[in-house]
Amino acid sequence: MSSSAAKSGQTLPASRARATLSRAFSPMLYESASVDSGNPTNSVSRSSRATALSFLDEFPSVVDALPLSYRESLRGPLKRLYNLSNKAGDVSSLLHRLGVHKVDGTWPSQLLGVHLPSLQVSKEYLEAAPNATQGLSVAHDIYRKEALSNLITIKETELAWIESQLEPQVFLATFSTIIDGIYHNLSVKWKIPKFVTNDNNEMSVTAWEDSSILQEEHDRLLYDVVHFGIRVIEISRTITQLRAHKIKSKEKVKEISEVEMGDDTATTASMRKLVAEEFKKLATKSTPPTAGPSKEKGKGKKSQSSASRQTRENANARKKGNLPTPRGKRPPSAPQKGKGKGKQT
Repeated sequence: MSSSAAKSGQTLPASRARATLSRAFSPMLYESASVDSGNPTNSVSRSSRATALSFLDEFPSVVDALPLSYRESLRGPLKRLYNLSNKAGDVSSLLHRLGVHKVDGTWPSQLLGVHLPSLQVSKEYLEAAPNATQGLSVAHDIYRKEALSNLITIKETELAWIESQLEPQVFLATFSTIIDGIYHNLSVKWKIPKFVTNDNNEMSVTAWEDSSILQEEHDRLLYDVVHFGIRVIEISRTITQLRAHKIKSKEKVKEISEVEMGDDTATTASMRKLVAEEFKKLATKSTPPTAGPSKEKGKGKKSQSSASRQTRENANARKKGNLPTPRGKRPPSAPQKGKGKGKQT
């Protein structure tokens, strides 16, 4: 239980609690086995320590299980093994993809940028020699095929070299040199007193000698360092396998989705086509036969021609000065003869 959870009175889920306890106590498993094992070179003792190491599932936990005096000096070499194991997984994955491209006759991203050289040739010459530029296409295809084979060869060689560096027969020499060098410095710097007791039961130091505890620590680590290396490699490979499994699962789900979407699209298109055909048939059946222009259409045409004729008549009347009388208005009356102020007698 974390401090915050303890303060709030909450409890962690069982799975999370087990994982937390495992990370907290996993280095102590190896330490307990190392203390209780007695002779560090005994096969039973070595087996118990190797079993304790097998419970470690994180790189920091493996490093924390190392004796303090050797921890930082061995962190770098162990990290190198961890990183090389990661790279081995990446190279192996790339090799698989390159092999698929070679079988399918496709090109990886490394070769998609290699384009066919663009060469302009006159139209007249191409008419005379249609295959003049065919050699470029052939050479381009040959180059990409050879380049793909070279890519595969390079990655195969790289993977073989990485795998060789992960072999215990190779990395043990480096680890042993580091462990021996650290122990030599410790044994020179730290001496353990040798006591003797006189007749009066008084203890006195007679000499300073190498520490048997430091010697046992050195021997134990020298025997177990291979298992430390194997452990970090296995942790890295497990993580790589989980990552590859997730990628394959996503690709599989994507393929299934694309297939299902393709089926739905095809079904929808077929249904639309059938519906369109049915509508076309219904429209053909419901359309009445053509029986000439209807009476209403005739009336419309007639009224339209009458309006046009009236417009023409009005235009002619305006030219002659005889405008038609608008509806609702009387024509102006002629001036009347009679008496008026302006009449002269």
